[in-house]
Amino acid sequence: MLNGHIDVVPPGEVGWSVDPWAGQVRDGRVLGRGACDMKAGLACQLLAVKALRDAGVQPRGRVLLQSVVGEEDGGLGTFATLRRGHRGDLAVICEPTGAAW
Repeated sequence: MLNGHIDVVPPGEVGWSVDPWAGQVRDGRVLGRGACDMKAGLACQLLAVKALRDAGVQPRGRVLLQSVVGEEDGGLGTFATLRRGHRGDLAVICEPTGAAW
């Protein structure tokens, strides 16, 4: 199960150098609200599934890609998905953090 959220918190009072809702590319970087949290994680998950398919990899089970809302206000998107019975043996959540593992 690959999981990520598509909602973002408001842009706040930060002095944005670009329109926070535009997703502008500058110097090889995507700038804008949600570019890292979590659009990049969802894009990587989608491309990982494509790469595995293109390589002919056949997983033993199903691969679920979950794109949910409600994570920035308490995690209700994933909870609702689980309540509907969409579960897996393993979950990968590409939430960016400052943790050094």
